[in-house]
Amino acid sequence: IGFGGIRLPIQGLNNKYNTPYQTQKHIILYNGEIYNFKEISKTAECDIQLLEEDFDPAMFDGDFAIVKYDKEKEKIEITTDRFGKKQLYYKYENYISGISSEIKALISEKDKIDNYYLSTVAKFGYVFNSDNTAIRNIKKFLPGKKYTISNGGQIEKIESVKWDSSKLIPKNH
Repeated sequence: IGFGGIRLPIQGLNNKYNTPYQTQKHIILYNGEIYNFKEISKTAECDIQLLEEDFDPAMFDGDFAIVKYDKEKEKIEITTDRFGKKQLYYKYENYISGISSEIKALISEKDKIDNYYLSTVAKFGYVFNSDNTAIRNIKKFLPGKKYTISNGGQIEKIESVKWDSSKLIPKNH
């Protein structure tokens, strides 16, 4: 497994928070922002610090895509925000062979266009609750889900995150 990432630092400007962010137990790739990270942890200086341990993404107010590799279990957890604002894609060829925030990083010369996907977009303007993309063997992780991926690249489990809808309501100041 190889990990790479480029970080646009908004919070925690120290380079130690760059991705891939490594702890003793995890390697974390993270795109997005958790707006309420200071409410969740008074000691965190950066939102990526919340991801060091097990976390409940339902607590997060923000937009994010998280790839978290557990070194001991040799499993990957993928978590996306409730609306899929920060999208993640994966290439599937009998196993997940790559994950990226952009489709173009996964495309190869042998890939084929998914004409059904394109015709659905042309007819309705979007695709109904699907993980398909315009490329046949490139899929997207659906919003508001938590995926567990085995070290063999198979999706073992997909869970819906039980979002706290109060996080959607702005607070009066």
